[in-house]
Amino acid sequence: MHPGPAPRRTRRNRLVRPAAVDQGGHPGGHERRPRPDRASENPLVGSSGILDRLGRPGWRCSVSERCLRTRCPGDRLAGPTATHFTLKVRTMGKSMTISILRRNPLRVFFLVAIASVLAGGIAISQPTPGGFASGRASFAVAFQDEVARYRVMAGFVLPGEEVRFRVVEDERNRSFQLEGPDGLLLKSRAHDWVWQAPVVTGVYPVRVTCQDNGESILLNVFVLVPFSQVVNGRLNGYRIGSYPDKPLKGLDIYKPPVGFVEVTAENPNTAVSPHFTLGQFLCKQESGYPKYLVLRTRLLRKLEFVLQTINRAGIRCDQLTVMSGYRTPWYNKAIGNVQYSRHVWGGAADVYVDVDPIDGQMDDLNKDGKIDIKDAAVVYRIIDDRFSEDAWTPFVGGLGQYRVTASHGPFVHVDVRGFRARWGD
Repeated sequence: MHPGPAPRRTRRNRLVRPAAVDQGGHPGGHERRPRPDRASENPLVGSSGILDRLGRPGWRCSVSERCLRTRCPGDRLAGPTATHFTLKVRTMGKSMTISILRRNPLRVFFLVAIASVLAGGIAISQPTPGGFASGRASFAVAFQDEVARYRVMAGFVLPGEEVRFRVVEDERNRSFQLEGPDGLLLKSRAHDWVWQAPVVTGVYPVRVTCQDNGESILLNVFVLVPFSQVVNGRLNGYRIGSYPDKPLKGLDIYKPPVGFVEVTAENPNTAVSPHFTLGQFLCKQESGYPKYLVLRTRLLRKLEFVLQTINRAGIRCDQLTVMSGYRTPWYNKAIGNVQYSRHVWGGAADVYVDVDPIDGQMDDLNKDGKIDIKDAAVVYRIIDDRFSEDAWTPFVGGLGQYRVTASHGPFVHVDVRGFRARWGD
């Protein structure tokens, strides 16, 4: 009798999770392969960056992946026959889910773009539960060569100075109103105003409100004490010292400041941006009130951007500790620092992450059980790796990392000098 056909091996489809590490022999007699690097494997990595470029920086993306592999008993593990991604784009009250086949990564970009349009064009700063709240608004206000994209920001003007405020980056052409109870509103248009500051030193709120939904940006405008009131190196008894006679390399940013913010016992907690207050930037020299400082809006914008970037890199923190902000020329010389330090012009800050635990020093960011310059290097690399991106263009400046000494822990220096500089211990 002719033998019957040989029994056919049964082919089964199984869901197999790629191993993160080699965990020994595979049930089929083969070792598991290490998990591929997700930056090259997953075309949706960086989708938040795509949304940023599409004008949706506040949106959240989540990606789930299912790899379907085919395996016969005794066969080697086959490569993925198909990989599907599920992209979820969420905004206020709206959600969209898209299934994407990995074989066509270009489709990822176009579907993200379509989703951003269909979802209504709302850029939000509200976090997902437990997430970081950036404090960004869905529009921006331009003033004094600055652009305020946050719901609170500080500006600095001389007594009686005229300031133009303009709404920018509003894609839906909504209606806005400027409210400045102090000072004088000289011109008023739909998205454009000219406001004259009071002549008395102090902080004056100017609020730009979207009349469609009530969203607003608060600009805390500080009227400065003019530099001309410094006499013999002192301002109302507070020791300032002397600024250099000649600007470094003839650069305008090294000319003496036009004036000083007056800090009283009542205003150190005034918000100058979503995550920073005025008092954090005071010089460390001992004195009573009033105290005086110089602070630049551009530095505040950069610090907020740095904080947001650190959170996006996976380090959860709601604030940066400012170890050193403004320094008077007198104090800067007393501690032996270089004459042209950007701290003296209110354009630099020495900062560190102090969240877990809050103990007055840098956290163990690299999880090696030690607090040292390697932890400062984590923050340094996060900032420096993003330097080439277009979003960082307004914030070109210095970046340095410092090791532990007897007087301080590790920290990172950031400034807005206008040209690139890097250094580190």
